[in-house]
Amino acid sequence: GVRHADVVRTDLVSALHARLCGLVDVLVFNPPYVPSPANEVGTDRIEAAWAGGELGREVIDRFVPLVPELLAPGGSLYLLLEAANRPDEVAAALHACGLLTEEVGARRARNERLCVLRGWLPAEKTGKGDMLAQRVGADPNHGRPLQY
Repeated sequence: GVRHADVVRTDLVSALHARLCGLVDVLVFNPPYVPSPANEVGTDRIEAAWAGGELGREVIDRFVPLVPELLAPGGSLYLLLEAANRPDEVAAALHACGLLTEEVGARRARNERLCVLRGWLPAEKTGKGDMLAQRVGADPNHGRPLQY
């Protein structure tokens, strides 16, 4: 279990970027992904929790270029997306940043078609991916679609 956690409010990772650069083994991001008017994105109102702007991608598109800077070699991003976000385009943007990608889960949630996209930095140069697998244990479903 988690013994200690710090909660930090920041714009994406701006307050932690220097501290986390190249050190993140697993990054889970549930961004505001609902397509909405741009003026709802990033406000202090409740709609900022889900408002993603045009195509629901305003926050996602700002975040993607930061991922390779944050991940350790062999580190993984797990990103929740909705079909309106055009997951294939998000995967292409991650590829352009040097990450490999795969869809590791998909399901319907009422009127939303959700998927989890995994992006990762290759670990072959450092072997760090092997150390991470030993620390967290092997996942028998890793790399296969999740069943719902």
